[in-house]
Order: sequence, then C-alpha cells, then structure tokens
Amino acid sequence: MSVFLLEPVDRPEQFPFWEFSYALGGVEVTMLLTWSDRLQRWYAGLFDANGDAIWAGRAVSSRWTLGLRNLSSRAPDGIFWAADTNDDLGPPTFEDLGRRVLLSFVDGDDLPVPIPLTDAVAITAVA
Repeated sequence: MSVFLLEPVDRPEQFPFWEFSYALGGVEVTMLLTWSDRLQRWYAGLFDANGDAIWAGRAVSSRWTLGLRNLSSRAPDGIFWAADTNDDLGPPTFEDLGRRVLLSFVDGDDLPVPIPLTDAVAITAVA
C-alpha cells in the first residue's frame, strides 16, 4: 500500500523546514525536511520515536527513492519515494515540494523480497 505523506499544501513562502510524525507499519517515525539555500535543494531525515536518526541528509529528487529499503527495526519496512506529479525530472525547488513533488511511502509488503546478504553473489571483473 502506498501512503502519501505530504499532500499538496499551501505554506508560507519563507518556510525553511517541515517536521511531521507518522505511524507507518506500526512504527512511530518523524521526518524532517530541510531546505538548503546554498545548494537550492530539499534534504530529508528520518528519526525514530526517541529522536535518534535512522537516516539523515538525503537529497530529495523527483521520481527517486529517499535511500534504500528500510530494514531497520526502528523504521517501518518500506521505501520513501518522491513522486513527481507532472513528469518534470528536475529536483523539487523550494516551491515544488508538497505541490509538484509529493512524498509517499510504499509498504514493504508491496515490494519484492530483499536478497539476504549471505546469499549475495560476488561479481568480479575479468580481464
């Protein structure tokens, strides 16, 4: 099941960050979205119920995940995704996040089973 975390919103133009909490898959998490004036980009961080970072500093890019599938017991099983509503492949501008680009969460039940590291096959270059 896909859940939209950030619906289209009207927000103050000089709003440098958002912080919001969700219960996803029975796990309480807080997401922090921060705008960087210097880099002209949004960055995301995910925190557990104690405020400890699960991951942080991930650039938000349209039509891309915010990192790999969460397999930590402190995070809900699934993938956070930045969905672009108009097929613009550029990163979301300050005004785009929550309008053109919406954040969603895809539950782990809807994803392929991850390959355990013990079953991974090493690939080496052959000269």
